[in-house]
Amino acid sequence: MRYGICGVSGVCGLLLLAACAETPVQKDPPATGEKAPAAAMSAECAAALAPTDSPPDQLSRDQIKCTMANARPAAQACFQRFGASGAALVAVVIAPDGSVSSADTKGALAGSPPGACIADAIRQARFPQFTGAPMSITYPYVGR
Repeated sequence: MRYGICGVSGVCGLLLLAACAETPVQKDPPATGEKAPAAAMSAECAAALAPTDSPPDQLSRDQIKCTMANARPAAQACFQRFGASGAALVAVVIAPDGSVSSADTKGALAGSPPGACIADAIRQARFPQFTGAPMSITYPYVGR
C-alpha cells in the first residue's frame, strides 16, 4: 500500500484539500499502533519538525500544521473506508510530551464510524515536545 499526502503550502484544512488529487492512494487506515510510512515532507515542515536542543514553551503554528498534515493520509483513508464525504472538525489536546491526549470529531461526523476512525487516526500523531501546558486545537479535514 502507498500513502499519499496533499502537501503543505501554507494553506491548510479546507482549502488545501481542494487542490488534491481526487483519487486516494489507500483505502484502509493503518491498524492501531501501526504508523503510516512518512510522506514526502516540504522543506518548511522539515525545518518546523526538526529536533531542537531545548523544547519550546508552546508549539508553533507550523509545527501544528505540519504534524496534522502528516496525519492527513490516515484521516483521508477513514473517509474512503466508510464512503463518507464532507468536513470533519477534530478537537485535539496535545500533551507536552508530544502525544495526543484526546481527539474527538465534532460536527456532522461526530459519533459516526468515520468520525471515530478519524479521531483514532489523529490520536496516533506525534508532535514535537514542548514545556508548557497541554494545548487544545481544532483542525479541519475534508474528505471526498
